[in-house]
Amino acid sequence: MPKLPAAPVFIVTHPHLFGDRPLLRRLAWAALMSARGRRMRQARIALDLTA
Repeated sequence: MPKLPAAPVFIVTHPHLFGDRPLLRRLAWAALMSARGRRMRQARIALDLTA
């Protein structure tokens, strides 16, 4: 997994600071889920490209 520029918890709990970087937020969420022993199914995460 790539190195994140901030702690995953900070990225996930402050989405307004990282709103322009959806991939970063996804990687942070995946890191948190992995730490809990959970898997994240990429197919369930939709990108809203119309926004």
